[in-house]
Amino acid sequence: MGSGWNDTYRFWKDGRFRFHTSQMNCSAREIGYAGSWQIEGQQLILYIVERSVIEGGTLAPAGPACATQYEIVGGNLAVQSLYVPEKKTLALSEIKMDDFGYDLKRPTVFIADQQYWQFDTDPEAYPESSPTR
Repeated sequence: MGSGWNDTYRFWKDGRFRFHTSQMNCSAREIGYAGSWQIEGQQLILYIVERSVIEGGTLAPAGPACATQYEIVGGNLAVQSLYVPEKKTLALSEIKMDDFGYDLKRPTVFIADQQYWQFDTDPEAYPESSPTR
């Protein structure tokens, strides 16, 4: 693993999901969202009912853990509940095995043309949020 997680989805068997914006994107105001999911054919349907955002703060030159030029300093985490779920439909590829060499293979899938890898079968094993926020 690198020094932080890239964009990450966590999916639970009961239909819940949580998305986390890259921990290295230190200038992002929206750092995640959550709700329910389902698959219809080759589409992933998300119903977003909650957003995690950074409110306030200022942009300052980013530290070494960031992959962005600036980072938000002094902001506060706020969780916003959506009264009307936001539906998001994303193209979904087949799940394939990606060979990293050294006998290391991981399931991979493209969601909306971005590649994701499964690092664990337990969604609770992933980090909840960025350690710097």
